[in-house]
This record gives sequence, C-alpha cells and structure tokens, in this order.
Amino acid sequence: MANHTAVTIDGVETALDVKKRKQQLNVLHNESILVRILQGKTCTPLSLSDFRTYLEKKEFSEENLDVLEWFISYRHRFMALPESERALSPAPVFSAENEADTAHTGDNLVKALFSTSQNGVGVGAAPLKSSILTADGPPTGATASAEWLPFGCPPPEKVVLTCTEDAKRQPFRTEINAAIQLFFTTGASKELNITSAMRKSICDKAASTTHPDVFAPVVKHCLDIMGTSSVPAFMHYAAQNVQTPARISRTVAASLTSLLGVLLVALLIHNNVTRWSRVSAFPLFATAGLLYVAVYSKMCPLRMAARKKEILVTEVDPDAKRGFFKRLKQPSPDKSQLPTRSKVVIQIVEEPLVLSRQAKMTLWICVWAVIAGVVMTAIAVAIPL
Repeated sequence: MANHTAVTIDGVETALDVKKRKQQLNVLHNESILVRILQGKTCTPLSLSDFRTYLEKKEFSEENLDVLEWFISYRHRFMALPESERALSPAPVFSAENEADTAHTGDNLVKALFSTSQNGVGVGAAPLKSSILTADGPPTGATASAEWLPFGCPPPEKVVLTCTEDAKRQPFRTEINAAIQLFFTTGASKELNITSAMRKSICDKAASTTHPDVFAPVVKHCLDIMGTSSVPAFMHYAAQNVQTPARISRTVAASLTSLLGVLLVALLIHNNVTRWSRVSAFPLFATAGLLYVAVYSKMCPLRMAARKKEILVTEVDPDAKRGFFKRLKQPSPDKSQLPTRSKVVIQIVEEPLVLSRQAKMTLWICVWAVIAGVVMTAIAVAIPL
C-alpha cells in the first residue's frame, strides 16, 4: 500500500498535515458564514429566517439556534443590570479536570460571541441578530425576570434546581429555572443533544449562580454543531434551485433525449454509415447527461443563470375551506386540521455565497455531462457494423 506521507524534510508538510490544515480552513470558513448568518448580513436564500426554517423542517435541530438566541438576549439583559445586582451572581468557576467545563476555552468564535457591544452581544464590530431581541423585549431588571420566560415557556411546573436562599434572590432566577427546564430537562420540547456530563455540570452551576457564563460550554457545543454540520448542509440546500415537479419534467426530457441519441446511432448503423459519423450523437448524450446530473443534484444551470430558485410553499387548500368542518361535524373550526396543498414559488437568489456555490455546482454538472457524453459516444462508435 502506498505511503501517503510526504518526504520528511524540514519545512515540508506531510500529506496528513495538509489534509488537517484544509479541514481547519473549511471549519473557519463555515464558522465565518455562520457568524454572517447570525449577524443578519446574509440575504435570501441564506438569511437567518431561512436557516431557522431549514433547521426546523430538514434537520429538526432548531433547539441549537433557540438556545443561542436565548443566550444572546439573556447575556445582553444580564450585563445591563446594575453592578450591585450582577454581584449577586458571580461568574462560575471552571475546573481544568472537567471536560464539560473547559469545552469552551480557547475558542475564538465563542470569545467573540461573549464580547459585549452597545447593541448587545456581538462578533467583531457587528452585533448578532436575534429574533428575541427584536421582538417586544422582556422587561429589564432582576425584579421583572419572572414576567418573561424563554420562547413563551410557562413557569416551571416543578423545581428542577435545588437552590440556596441566596441563590433564589439572584437576578433572573425564574428565567434560569425555566431555561433549564426547557433546554436541559429530559423529554423537554427543546431538549438539547448534549452529554450527561455537560448537562449535570450546567445544572449544578445554574443552581448556584445565574451568570451567563454558566452556559458557555453548551453555546460552544451548539456553535460547533451548526458550524461543522448544519451550515455546510444548509449551504448545499440553499444552492439547490429546483423542486420535484421540475425534476420530474427534466427526467422525462433526459430520457427522451437519450432515446433520440440511441435512435440516431441505430439509424446510422442500419444505413451502414461510417463509425465516426456516430459522433454526431454526442450532443444528445451530453445533454441527457446534463439533465440527469441536474436532476440528481437538484440544481438547474438555467435557473442559476436567471438567479431564480424554486421553493415549496405549503398553504391551506382554498377548495376545502367551505363546508369542510360542516362535513366533519366539528363544533368549531380548527385551522391546523384543514387540508393543505403545496405549490412551487419562484424566489430571487440575492446572496453572493449561494451564487458562488451554484456556479461551482454548474461547473461540475457540465464536467459530468461531458464525461457521460464521451462515454456513451465511445460505446456507440465501438459498435461494429
């Protein structure tokens, strides 16, 4: 087996080092895209609302973004408290032996995330965008913390944390209890996918202090997941610009084009025309290959050239509104039970990152189309008279 390690000369990287460096650069690139999304600097179809919809509908991991948005809002409000009230909740002490405690240390993205700005928590010079911060904001001050709970969560039904009397007087204690119940309780609606060690560490620290740094490890964990997994998949999803109806029509067109190519070759063979005349079938085979690859990758070069993208929108079926509940003999209408239908809507692609990704995908589609055309044409030429 060949050795993939380069010659060990001073100043020369090994193949493993080059691969590791490329992976690190990809991670940094994805993290920079994630920061731009969170700051609201990206536009359709790579906006923050598009990212949330993707997490909800495709990955079913919207809780990672939820806890991050809540943390941004909570740290902003905590840091706005008077010094005397913040002193009631000292910063937690992280032990070097506990991996869950030290999971966030040394991470540039999290350190930048924790930096405060005039508008709240920011990365660099720009604050992070949060749907919580832009909504009708929660009241500020420790005495009003019980009046606002994350994501409309009802007050805790049971005491999750065992707090001392001093800890119960800390600012935002009710909100912290609700956040623990919402994100860190087994079976909760927004339970985070974290290790038991990290869950225990955060709950133990949250019982003694309401300082935002308690949630530093889980914020780092969620950022890692979104940066290394969700963002690359979201980028690929955002670059796809055709839906199922268009893919079906293109599959039919590709099949007909392939059939025309085969019929042309068969006609040339039947008429005893020279072999090299069969090269004329190359455009048909290449076009069929382009259509097949476009269907597989869900990316149409023509749509990309027009900067358009098809999205699937689900709406209530208007034909089923009248008399629907009367037929079911329901006492009161429930919109959630109305029949729905999906329709394709054209969306204009404005984000340069998506356009760049689509251009790369188009290049690869064309390359594979040429390869498919060459292979099919070579087979046609090789058939004896």
